[in-house]
Amino acid sequence: MQLSTNFDFLTVHDAKLAQLASRAEDYFQDDPVTAIIKLRQFAELMAKLVADGSRGGGNAGHPAA
Repeated sequence: MQLSTNFDFLTVHDAKLAQLASRAEDYFQDDPVTAIIKLRQFAELMAKLVADGSRGGGNAGHPAA
């Protein structure tokens, strides 16, 4: 299964975000339950990255300026 390029912009933040979004898109029509699971994983990772960034636990995947 080839990943969609619709979410490549997310790779600068976290490659796993782009992968999960692309997988959800792939499963959308044929397996909506799996698509929802991928979206939940995406949301959980996004929340973790935001929380890590707001606690000063790094720069949430951004390269040093």
